[in-house]
Amino acid sequence: MASVALVFSGGSDDSGKGTALERQALKGFTLKGSMKVQRNTFLLVLVATLGMGAFFVSEVILAPKPEQADVADGNLFAFEEAEIQAIQIQRPDLTLAFEKRDSPPEGESDWRMTKPETIQASDGAVAFLLNLLATGNVQQTLEVAGDRKAEFGFDQPAIVNVTLANGKEHVLVLGQANFDRSAFYALTDTPPNAPTLSVRLVSIDFEPAINRPLEEWKYTAELKLPDPPTPDPPNPELPTPESPTPESKSPESKSPESKSPESKSPEFQPES
Repeated sequence: MASVALVFSGGSDDSGKGTALERQALKGFTLKGSMKVQRNTFLLVLVATLGMGAFFVSEVILAPKPEQADVADGNLFAFEEAEIQAIQIQRPDLTLAFEKRDSPPEGESDWRMTKPETIQASDGAVAFLLNLLATGNVQQTLEVAGDRKAEFGFDQPAIVNVTLANGKEHVLVLGQANFDRSAFYALTDTPPNAPTLSVRLVSIDFEPAINRPLEEWKYTAELKLPDPPTPDPPNPELPTPESPTPESKSPESKSPESKSPESKSPEFQPES
């Protein structure tokens, strides 16, 4: 019995030691797993931070800026209206061309239409467009990919080619109006296959300036009305309605004074 008890007692001690070792091993395994999870989380946070930093640098700092060449103080172009020598307007339905005349005779237009007809052009219609080109402001600039032209109406645009007196040329491409029709999408001096487009929002007044009917581009001479006739001065010898002539009495209208016998005083008779 004693030996059996001894054996049982020894087995119990070994079982306690085994349980303690297993518990310690399990604790170490749990600690290693926790450290591994923490390390993976740290790596994920680090990768996400680096990715956000790379996105910020590429999209904000290194993103291409709007072209500033040939643009001053937010204007559409940097030239003056007086520098424009010729313009050509290519619309989907019509092409118009105009050139400035050097010394037109007095009373004639300063501009000549060369397409679709050769005729004097309307100074007012041409001047309205030239003023917009020279003084128009850029309201906003959007940087978009070059394959998004159709979204802004640049697949069927109106194109204005401007030639200056020094020979330089500039191009304005007009797309469609924005959602609330407060501005037009436009491109200025942009290569046809540019990978990035600097889309500018310009005045909505470009629509009537370019899309006016052909007849409104033609010169119309001003009709000079004749001067009104000068009224004749009044004749002082003739009576005027305001001052009627007084009636004059003719001799025939006068009746001689007649004395009746009753009115004649008797003659004095002396007594005899």
